[in-house]
Amino acid sequence: MATPDPDTYYAWRGITADGVRKSGVKRSRHVGALYAWFAEEKITPYEIKPRARHALSARAVTHLIEQLAMLLSAGLSLIDALRLLSKQTTEADSDTNLNKRIRRRDNILYAEICTDVEEGLSLSDSLKPRLRKTEHLTAKLIEIGEVSGTLNEVLTMVADNRAKQARLRKMLTQASIYP
Repeated sequence: MATPDPDTYYAWRGITADGVRKSGVKRSRHVGALYAWFAEEKITPYEIKPRARHALSARAVTHLIEQLAMLLSAGLSLIDALRLLSKQTTEADSDTNLNKRIRRRDNILYAEICTDVEEGLSLSDSLKPRLRKTEHLTAKLIEIGEVSGTLNEVLTMVADNRAKQARLRKMLTQASIYP
């Protein structure tokens, strides 16, 4: 029998003993361990689905890095900052369903990153499978910041660099559209 993937995430919905509906995403080696967790938490699950991994959008990566840099400079620990980001509102800047769906998916990915870090994985190792192939430099820079103890400074530098790239990309797009 094949060994299950240790990085499988399961989206679940359930009801507590008090009748309160709950839902979330939980990382587990297999469904049996997930049921043991439900028993501990006194939750009766009625839906469990394995989740496919998605890459964070470039805008979501920039947002995550900017927010982490700000929260770390304010004195929060990395885990507290990730918990706060994973619980942020799912309201989008615009009222379109697409933006709400994208924001909700990003919040779920933030929660998965938070779970990985709580379980002992480094931030860079947690981000690597969620970044697009063109963004490995970002993961390497974060890894260097973690090892050197200057994560806050590195995140600030990366966030500034990504903001400059976005402005340059926008200027180039506008220049190519203008007749």
